[in-house]
Amino acid sequence: MGVDDKNFLVEKPIYPIEKGYSSLVHLVKILAFSFIIQIVFLGVLVQPLTQRFNLILVVYLSAILFPLLNLKLVLSYFSMGLICSLLFCLTGSVIPAIFFQLFSSLTKVLLLDYFPELIPLLTFLF
Repeated sequence: MGVDDKNFLVEKPIYPIEKGYSSLVHLVKILAFSFIIQIVFLGVLVQPLTQRFNLILVVYLSAILFPLLNLKLVLSYFSMGLICSLLFCLTGSVIPAIFFQLFSSLTKVLLLDYFPELIPLLTFLF
């Protein structure tokens, strides 16, 4: 619904629907968000914590901070933060965490768009 001069509701949408995006634009968005989130999260937030606190405490603290950074308080974002911060602390590089989040996001897109019949199986496993 859009806005008209006299009426508040009009038939045409103001913004394009997400399904209208091409797959290339969607993949670029996933790649950019994975890169930016991990650089900000690990480079700015977690790296100073590793110099101050114990490694185990840093991994769990960053796992709590990751869902807060993404504004989604769900268990999957907690586990994503846990695995990415563990990868960062063990390797000392952001690259493995970027690749892990990138492949996780691409798996989500593949499941939702191309293989929706596997979703009940995966929800049963997790």
